[in-house]
Amino acid sequence: MKFGRRTIDALVDSGAAVSIISERTARSLNLNIIPLNFNERFRLWSANGTQISVIGMADIRLYFNGLIISQQVRVSPNIQHSILLGLDFLQSNSVILNYKLGILSLKDDLVRVPLHSKLHDLNCVTSVRTTCIPAFTEAWI
Repeated sequence: MKFGRRTIDALVDSGAAVSIISERTARSLNLNIIPLNFNERFRLWSANGTQISVIGMADIRLYFNGLIISQQVRVSPNIQHSILLGLDFLQSNSVILNYKLGILSLKDDLVRVPLHSKLHDLNCVTSVRTTCIPAFTEAWI
């Protein structure tokens, strides 16, 4: 997904109640992190039963093929993904996940974006410049 000019991988998690951004990502994006008061601190639980601590809240703007969506997220120092889009995001934006076609649609099919898995990158190479490899040959790139 796009944050201004930066592209950041996000995990769409229909099992997560809320959306979360890692503290590292929030700081690298220069987001205003609103710290929680001592009595507001709470923990979330991951699927494997470990606790996810929350240190604050942040407002983010997500860009999907021209559509701009504002979303409030929890900030956590101990999540592995840069951003996790949870049920709060999915419900408020009428998201439909079509796994067969590999598409995420937003706002009642107003915008469609492809779902992507890091597993697809296992057999993928990206070159900095255009490279033509003739048929039936090998090349070091």
